[in-house]
Amino acid sequence: FEQAAAAKNRRDCVDQHESCAAWASGGECMSNPAGMAPVCRASCAICESDKLHDTNLTCPFWASTGDCETNLAFMSKSCAFSCARRKYALTGIPRNADGTVRMANAVEMAICV
Repeated sequence: FEQAAAAKNRRDCVDQHESCAAWASGGECMSNPAGMAPVCRASCAICESDKLHDTNLTCPFWASTGDCETNLAFMSKSCAFSCARRKYALTGIPRNADGTVRMANAVEMAICV
């Protein structure tokens, strides 16, 4: 079941609109998450991957309270996806000159590969 869910997540981890990268670069993922999440999953880095996932349902909360920085050993192992999302929410998602997501960093960025 877990492998099937991961495969479906990878298939669903795509942008549904050609402007997603530009919108994400402009901060829309943070300012309009309800509108962006269903349409711009890849550009907003909201997909778990086989190599980058959370093992606890509380991970998003822990990440939001700064545990990725204060409890690095545990969080990097148990909450890798939530910590990657927090990192790129704070620093921005690396992009190419044309605004597309720099895919060389896809696993780090929690974008499905």
